Amino acid sequence: ARPPAAVHVSPLRGVELVQPGGAVSLPRSADAVQIWSPRAIAAKPRIPDPAELVATLDQVVATMAAGRRIGAELSGGFDSSSVVASLAAKRQSVHAFNVATRDEGGDERAFAVAMATHARVPLSEFAAGTELPDYTRLATTAHGAQPFLNGLDSVFASARNAAVSRHGVDAVMTGQGGDALYFRLPTTLVAADRVMIDGYGSLLGRAIVDDATRAQCTVWSVLASATGINRSERGVLLPPLTPNLLGEAARAALGSKASVHPWLAESDRMPPAKRQHLMTLIHSQVFQGRRLFECDVPVLHPLLAQPLVELTLACPAPVLAQGPLDRGFARVAMAGRISEATMRRRGKGEAADHYARAVLANRDWLLETLLDGELASLDLIDRAGVEAALEPSAIHLSSDQRALLVYASLETWVRHWK
Repeated sequence: ARPPAAVHVSPLRGVELVQPGGAVSLPRSADAVQIWSPRAIAAKPRIPDPAELVATLDQVVATMAAGRRIGAELSGGFDSSSVVASLAAKRQSVHAFNVATRDEGGDERAFAVAMATHARVPLSEFAAGTELPDYTRLATTAHGAQPFLNGLDSVFASARNAAVSRHGVDAVMTGQGGDALYFRLPTTLVAADRVMIDGYGSLLGRAIVDDATRAQCTVWSVLASATGINRSERGVLLPPLTPNLLGEAARAALGSKASVHPWLAESDRMPPAKRQHLMTLIHSQVFQGRRLFECDVPVLHPLLAQPLVELTLACPAPVLAQGPLDRGFARVAMAGRISEATMRRRGKGEAADHYARAVLANRDWLLETLLDGELASLDLIDRAGVEAALEPSAIHLSSDQRALLVYASLETWVRHWK
C-alpha cells in the first residue's frame, strides 16, 4: 500500500532485509548496524558548484562502464540524456537505443534522435507497434524472496535484449532514479525549506513564482505551504498506492511502524521538501530489484550511485529546484551537454495509454487473479474497487494501471509461497 515499504519490509516471516547503509556481522550475533545515514549527510547542507555534479556523474559513469561496451537506454528525457552525455564525454564505447510505443505520449524518438545527434552517439530505434505486455508470466515464473515490482513490461524487455544482441554490448545503462536524484518533484514545499534557510523575506522574490510554476498551482498555495497553513505529515510523505483499491486491513496497516522506511524514521528534523526528496530516493531503490523479464546483460543505474546521492542529499532543495523548470540545478550543470530540445522540454514521456491497453488485454486474467485471490480474502484489496477499476470504460481514464500490476504481482507471489 505504501510504495517505499516494499524496498525495506520483508514479506517473509523470519527474514530481515539489510538496508542500504546497514552492516551485519556474520555469523550474526547482533542487529544490523547503520554505517551510512542520509540524515547525517542532509544535516550538513552545502551548495555544490554545478561543475561538481557533472564531474561526479562523469566519474560514476566512467567507473561503471570501464572495460565494457555499453548499451544506453535513451528515452529522450533529461535523465537518460545526462547519462548518454557523460558516456560521450568520457569517450566510452556506447550504442544508444530508444523504444517507442504507438501512442503519442510514449513516442519520444524525436528527442532521442536530437540527443544522439548532439552527443554523436549511434542510436537504434525500436517501435512496439501493436504488441502489448503479457502479465500472465507472473503466474508461471519462479518467485524469489520479494515480489516482482520491476521489469514487468515484456515488450520493452524484448526490445532491450534485441539491442543487446544486435550491438554486442556487455551492459545496459539507464537514467532510472533521475527524477529523484535531480529533484523532479512538483511540490509546494520547496518554499517552506527556503523559509527555514533564509527566513520569511525569501517569500518576496521571484523564487515563489517559480515554485508555483513548477508545482502547477497558485502562488497562494505555495504561500500556504511555506507558512505552515497547509503543511502536514500526510502532505510530506508519498500517498498510499491508489487507496481506492485497498481493503480495510491494508488501510489499517498504513499507520504501523513497519510501513515507515528506517531512513524516514530518523528524518523528522529535515526540512519538508528535503524529506520528500529522501522519500523519492528510497522509492527509487525498487529499480535495483529483480525483474520479471530480465535483461541478458547487467543493467546499471548510475543516477542511483552513492556519490551522486550524497551530493544531491547535501544540496538544499531550493537550490536543486531553482528556476521555473524541474531539475533546475541539473539543467544549469548540463547546459551544453544535452540537446536544446531536451533542455527546453517541460514535460516527459508518458506511456499511460500503452499500459492501459495492456491492462485491457490482460483484463480477464487480472480479474480472476485479484477477485478470487489471497489479497482479497485477507481484505488487503477491495474487491468492489478492483472490479470497478477493471471496467473497460474506466481503464483508459484512471491512473490505477500500475497499482493493479503491483497487486497482481503480490498475489502471485503469495500463491507461490503459500
